[in-house]
Amino acid sequence: MKFKVADVVTNPNYRTKDGDAAYLAEGTRLYRVEGFGPDEIIAAEDPDKIGGYRLYAEEDFCRTIAHHYADMPKDRVERIALFANGETHPFRALTGEEAERFIALLESGEDKPGFTPDRTHGDPVYYTMVFYTDGPLALAYHLEDDGTSVYFHPDFARVVDDEIRQFLEPAP
Repeated sequence: MKFKVADVVTNPNYRTKDGDAAYLAEGTRLYRVEGFGPDEIIAAEDPDKIGGYRLYAEEDFCRTIAHHYADMPKDRVERIALFANGETHPFRALTGEEAERFIALLESGEDKPGFTPDRTHGDPVYYTMVFYTDGPLALAYHLEDDGTSVYFHPDFARVVDDEIRQFLEPAP
């Protein structure tokens, strides 16, 4: 390793080169991700991330893997875990009819290009939604509640029905 880019480079015009280490300290243990080659995705432990690992994908592979909300196989979602902003343990898990209703609410939302959140009472409350399917990777997306609207960004801002707030509380 020549140097760790994240700690050393301050020049915004610098372009990384083979041999530069972007984020991980020398000696960081790397793990193979089942179902993928080490040239596609690798993992490193990170206790501050959901699941305890951070994934690193090769740039070309990252462009080809279906990771956008629109590409997610919603009919194969087995479980949805909901996390408060920055938390690594879910406050709620949805399965069966609850998961189906949650997805239906996301799907029936109204796309609003140019949407601006209501910030009169401060920043929105942020959540992470993690969708587990029968595939090897779970998919995570952010959901926000500004007190007036609940929305997420599959492409543009999509405002969803207020009914979704019932799922944003810990399970009874």
